[in-house]
Amino acid sequence: MPTFLRNISFAVITAATCLGGQAREASDFFIEAPSEVIPLLTKSARMDMLDYFRSSLDTPTSNSLRGRSRITAMTPSSMDISISDNTTLQLVVQPTGKADTLIMVIETVRTPIADSGIRIYDRSWQEVPTKLPGYMDFVAKDKRKEAKKLPAPLMVFTQIEYQPESGVYVFTDRSREYYYKDEVPEVVSFFVPEVRKRFSRYQFVDSK
Repeated sequence: MPTFLRNISFAVITAATCLGGQAREASDFFIEAPSEVIPLLTKSARMDMLDYFRSSLDTPTSNSLRGRSRITAMTPSSMDISISDNTTLQLVVQPTGKADTLIMVIETVRTPIADSGIRIYDRSWQEVPTKLPGYMDFVAKDKRKEAKKLPAPLMVFTQIEYQPESGVYVFTDRSREYYYKDEVPEVVSFFVPEVRKRFSRYQFVDSK
C-alpha cells in the first residue's frame, strides 16, 4: 500500500477508535509517538515494521542510523522492538486505575552489560515523573539493616522487562557482571537476582 494511502487509513482508524471509545493498543501509541520519544524511527518506518510483523515477516527496517530495526513481540498492552544489535525498546500501555492510561517506554542498552531505563508519558506525551526502584530494593530483606551501614556501590546495572501475561515489571540485577570477582562491593553481595514490581498509583510497588 502506498505510504500516503496508509497514512490516510491510519488516521481514519484512529479517529474511529477514539469515537467508538475502544481501548487503544500498544501499536497505536507506537505509531503516534513523537520523534523525541522514538527518535531513530520515522512514522513511516514504524508503519513498515508493523506491516512486516503482522505479515509474519522477519524483514528488518532501516533506522536513521542505518541500523536494522524490527518488532519482535506484540500484545495489545505491549511491544518489544529491536532497535539495533545492542538496543531494545519495550513499549507498555499501563492503566492507572483512574480511567487513564500511561505509556511506559523501557530502553535497554548492552554496552556490553545490559542496563535499562524507563520513561513514562501520559496520553499527551508529557513525561510523568516517578521513582524507580533503587539498589536497596535488591538487598535481601534480612540484610537491609546491615546494608544501610555500607557504602553505596559506585555502579549499578539493572535490566528491566515487562511481562504482559502477569502485568509485572521484572528488575534484574546485572551489577555483578561489571565487577571483577574479588572487587564486588560488599553491599552488592547482598543483592537478590531480581525484584518483581507492579505499577500502582504512579509508583512501583512489590508484586505479591
